[in-house]
Amino acid sequence: MEADTVNMSLEDEEEESIPCERELNNDDEDRWICLVGRALIDCVIHFLPLKRTMADLWHPLGVIITYLGGKRYLFRVFYEVDIKRVLDIMSWTFNRHLLIFHRLSIGEYPKQISLFYSYFWIQVHNLPYRVISEGLARKLGEFVGQFIQFDVALISRGEQRYMRFRVKIDLRLALKRKKKLTLTKGQEGYAYFQYVRLPLFCFLCGKLGHWEGFFPVRKIIEIQEVIFGWNLSLRAPSRNELLARSIWLMEELPSEIKKDNSSIGMELYGRGRRRIDGEDFSQREWSVGQREAIIEDTPVKYGEGKIR
Repeated sequence: MEADTVNMSLEDEEEESIPCERELNNDDEDRWICLVGRALIDCVIHFLPLKRTMADLWHPLGVIITYLGGKRYLFRVFYEVDIKRVLDIMSWTFNRHLLIFHRLSIGEYPKQISLFYSYFWIQVHNLPYRVISEGLARKLGEFVGQFIQFDVALISRGEQRYMRFRVKIDLRLALKRKKKLTLTKGQEGYAYFQYVRLPLFCFLCGKLGHWEGFFPVRKIIEIQEVIFGWNLSLRAPSRNELLARSIWLMEELPSEIKKDNSSIGMELYGRGRRRIDGEDFSQREWSVGQREAIIEDTPVKYGEGKIR
């Protein structure tokens, strides 16, 4: 009885917290600028190759990389200019696996940070002519994730083929593929998304971090044929792919053979459905992605904001 009382008293004493305040060291705060990151993959990640690869990619003026366990890493950067460049260029990958980063604030514990969000630049294709605007970009950005930035450089260069913006994406959700737009005179069409530097993702569930061979639903469907709801059309072509164009390829149909509905510059729903690998895109949506398909089919009206 006395032993139980002593143990209870000891537990109460252990649970009483002691306030602790970190003593700030100006030299330490100026020199060490920290990022915590983790690899979005269940496979084994070899730390030494990752450390060398990231240092070679970043070319920092100084960085120390420490393994924290659980595929988490601490990046101590010496100068603000280096960490700004790293965060501005995100997303980063290692062996096609996404690396998620978070800049630590004073008092944050690296192992307790929730690393579920990453930043991507997104290209929006199949838009009508002369409707590219920041207002439309914000609506589409909020549909994909959290809108961050609109790329006005494309407008200044006279680029009207597509629109580009940056978003913050919840990696626990499926990638958005398209969004229905309401056009003038009641016509409807789809805007299609392409993600810049898109890493490994699953064609069955549309989520990053694994491919369809490791998706748990494979245990149920076994070897039967399945229809993928996502495909490589979500990945924006790299600069090298864009430069390696053939002189025989055209960006659009010649004016003498354009269809009647092509004057607005957008494929219309029901008349010009987008086709991938010779099949109608709507017929490739697997049952796992039906909820996303319903959300994507909810139209967005364009026209607000300054037309550029």
